[in-house]
Amino acid sequence: MTYYIKADKFFYPYHTRNGGYLEIKEGKFGKHRQEVPQDAEVKDYTGYWIAPGLVDTHIHGFDGADVMDGQSELLDKISQGLLRGGVTSWIATPLTGEHEHLREVCEVVGNYEPTATGAKIQGLFLEGPYFTSEHKGAQNPAYMSDPNMQEFEKWNQAAHGMIRKIAVAPEREGSIEFIRALTKRGLTVALGHSNATFAQATAAAEAGATVFVHTFNGMSPLTIGNPEWLAQH
Repeated sequence: MTYYIKADKFFYPYHTRNGGYLEIKEGKFGKHRQEVPQDAEVKDYTGYWIAPGLVDTHIHGFDGADVMDGQSELLDKISQGLLRGGVTSWIATPLTGEHEHLREVCEVVGNYEPTATGAKIQGLFLEGPYFTSEHKGAQNPAYMSDPNMQEFEKWNQAAHGMIRKIAVAPEREGSIEFIRALTKRGLTVALGHSNATFAQATAAAEAGATVFVHTFNGMSPLTIGNPEWLAQH
């Protein structure tokens, strides 16, 4: 099926085009055209600009709703609110919490995902609980612990395999093995809320960690004679 979108302006990767039509062919973007066949199906958005949807990969809530509330109607409120702002995909981000609470949140997100009518949930990003209390930020240190693969598997099973990313403090016992195991499965591992040394951060990066969570916040600072893990950036 082929149709065309008509609008005042189109945003492409490296340029914009004023007016004309964007071809949509079999659900994929096609060419930009100034004219279309006489019998073509046209969706007329005159007066609007057409741009790629934004993707939010680290978001705990929106519009008064929180992922940790563990309620599908509130996930829907987040999805609808994000869509109004131009976000078309997001990764639901729970905080550090009690094991069963996190399992319930993962289950609610996993069950809600197929029914989303707003911005689509593309997965879960677990920001915790494998952090260090020295740089806890807004995270609850009472539930922080060393990485545990069995625990993670229970969360991921509840989420129907939707966990895409997890953040850890690399100085915690077992972190390197945990990072290596998850990255081999294609998950993204981030480093954050950590008091790690440069050597510990280097070991985590070599094991497969590729992302830093809110750089300069929730981590050991740069000091004279001791670069700490910020130097890994």
